[in-house]
Amino acid sequence: MKRLIITEEEKNRIKSLYFRNLISEGAICGEEDKKKFESTKKIIEGLLPSVSKFWIDWLEDPITKQKIKSANNFDDKKLEEVYKKYFDTISKIKFEYVGFCTDKNGGGYYAWVTQGDPEPIIYVNVYNNQGKSVEFIEEVLVHEIQHLLYFIQPMTPELKIDSCFTINNKKQPTGLKKFILNLFGLSKKPSKIVDRISSSFGIDKNSAEKVKYFFETELNFQIKTDKVGYIVNTNENYSRVIELRKKFGVKPGQDLTISNFKPYIDKLLLSDDSDKYFEKLNGESPGLYYFLLHWAYKKYPDLQTILNQVNTLAMQQYDKGKYV
Repeated sequence: MKRLIITEEEKNRIKSLYFRNLISEGAICGEEDKKKFESTKKIIEGLLPSVSKFWIDWLEDPITKQKIKSANNFDDKKLEEVYKKYFDTISKIKFEYVGFCTDKNGGGYYAWVTQGDPEPIIYVNVYNNQGKSVEFIEEVLVHEIQHLLYFIQPMTPELKIDSCFTINNKKQPTGLKKFILNLFGLSKKPSKIVDRISSSFGIDKNSAEKVKYFFETELNFQIKTDKVGYIVNTNENYSRVIELRKKFGVKPGQDLTISNFKPYIDKLLLSDDSDKYFEKLNGESPGLYYFLLHWAYKKYPDLQTILNQVNTLAMQQYDKGKYV
């Protein structure tokens, strides 16, 4: 499953699949399908006030205001103008629904937004959200609202979240040494990867080997289905950070920590099926699922180092060739 920003053309294509025969589709939906649709739609609409309040509280926090002001070099007047647009957007959010009886041709989306809409709209695939927990749907909506606000004014304009995952673990060999290592297949040192996984979560090497095996299996699936671009997408990762803060109850000025992620690694170690483990993780929290996949795709850099950098993103500002 995925959630992302899509083009106007893609939006219209997906909408047409659902709405061109809306009456006939409604006719083939069974009564039970209709009840599930209306029930899920009611939950989604009922959550908008609380999700909007989450964002308003987050934005109104003095720490958040100072970070946005500093990161963008705003004066008080400019900050007020941007905040007015933020709050105006939040107050006008509307839903459009697809996925009445089936997700056929729906692309696997939970929800998405499109830049350029005349009003803030979150497109929701009701079918895909059926049976999901309230917490799951809240994360989805928080994620999509981040995109809507990003369209107005990124809170961190020079956000380079991908750099948080790009940690030089060791100087790479060059020249003749690199050629010899590649020739004999020794350029990669799995033991070093296992060491990093082990140190990130405080687990023994056998456990770290299992973590690596599980993630490599899932990454191979994602690579074969051409989803790497989504895993490393900067704007999506920006939304995942606020999604994780919502999930773990992290307030402005507080940090994401290893302890937030450790329970999910513990669950992995108790699992004997990588497919089922990741299906459940994605079904519980796509933000967490893709965040950890990004970590794995970058060859498991020390997670604490990543979090130290992620926790400063709202303050990040480009200055003379470096991020401060």
